[in-house]
Amino acid sequence: MTNDQILAYATLILVGFTAASLVLGVVLYLRQCNSQIYLEYTKRYSVIMDKFPPEGLKARLDLFAKPPEGSDELRSPHCATSTCAQRSSISTRRSTSPATSGEYGKLS
Repeated sequence: MTNDQILAYATLILVGFTAASLVLGVVLYLRQCNSQIYLEYTKRYSVIMDKFPPEGLKARLDLFAKPPEGSDELRSPHCATSTCAQRSSISTRRSTSPATSGEYGKLS
């Protein structure tokens, strides 16, 4: 083997390591972004659940318990920009069929 062949193989190996490190860097960056989004979401969820009335927490675990009345704190304007708005839009949608809407399909 000549020096030119050794240099060509070394260059090829280094290009492979460079490509692998770029791919690994992108994958790790995406995982870091996903974990930051998850942490922010859980922080928002924790804030909303802290505002939830204590009797409501008991009602979440008991199927036959009466749900608590709505609170003004959970309907506040700052809540409209957080996950609270997403949850309330899901829970207040009307059913497409009046026969299946029941208690949960009614808007308050």
